[in-house]
Order: sequence, then C-alpha cells, then structure tokens
Amino acid sequence: GAQAVPPLAAAFADSDVTAGVDLPSTLSLSLFHQLNDAWAVLADFTRTGWSSYDKLEIEFDNVYKSPSVEENDWKNNNRYSVGVSFTPGSQWTYRAGVAYDETAVRNAELRSARIPGNDRTWIALGLGYKVSNRLAVDIGYAHLFVKDADIDRTGATGDLLKGSYESSVDILSGQVVWSL
Repeated sequence: GAQAVPPLAAAFADSDVTAGVDLPSTLSLSLFHQLNDAWAVLADFTRTGWSSYDKLEIEFDNVYKSPSVEENDWKNNNRYSVGVSFTPGSQWTYRAGVAYDETAVRNAELRSARIPGNDRTWIALGLGYKVSNRLAVDIGYAHLFVKDADIDRTGATGDLLKGSYESSVDILSGQVVWSL
C-alpha cells in the first residue's frame, strides 16, 4: 500500500510537549465579621495581574512540528464577592454567596478558543456538617452565569475563527476536614 512521505508522517506522530506558563500575581483583601453567635458576613476583593501573561507557547519534542504560540495581551482584572454564613447550632453551617469576576480578555480579536470566557457572575451555596470536634464535612455548589463572548481571531497562518460563545458553568465540590 501507499505510505506517507516520512517527514509528513513524522509531523503527525505522537510527541511530548513542553509549555512553560508564568502565572500572574494576585492581591486579595478579605473581610470576615461575626455578627452574632449564628451569623457571619464575608467579603473579598481580588486583583489578578493577567497583563503579565502575554503568550502561551507550546514546544514539541518532534523536530517536524513548529512551536504553537498564542498571543494573549490580557488585562488585569478584579473579582468582587460577598457572602453569609449561618450556624444555628453546633453541627450545621449554611453558606451562600455571590461574586462578580471580570474577564482578562480585552476584545473579540484577542479571545481564544482555548479559553472563551467573559465576565461572569457566581451564585454559590454550601453546607457544612461538624461530625465531631475533629471531623467535618463540607459540600458546595456554584453556578456561573457567563456573559456571551464574541470571537474574531485571525491565527498565525491567516485562518479565521469568528463567532460567539454562550457559556455557563456548574461546580460541585466537597471536602472532609480532619483536625489534629
């Protein structure tokens, strides 16, 4: 049978990759105030320095594959959140919160298909149960309402990705806390 030209076949062979990513700095200011024995309020402001994340470069060990470079030019962003915690007795704790998280993507031309996100609003609920003085269990649920995001990006080879994303995210979490 016919075989592909060796360099062409080699270009599509499995290969190890390397991608170094310097994650941005963050600055957070958090507040907690116990209103009484049962109620507490919480607030948080976080600034993330995404402007330092200028590109994502993926290098292949295969000599027939060129590096993949995605220019980002992101902006710094802010996240604002508030919440309440209600502990009516010694075992159960109920939590609720809301957050607004700004996107780091400047515009549709810089939006990536890898990370098509946009500004988002979080609604979160949580439940904690103190089994004993040393053991507690927590579960949480969050729904993210993501603003529709347009994309109009031209790739390095002249390819064009144009359209829009409609997104939402659901997060379910849990933890077991064992205190020594």
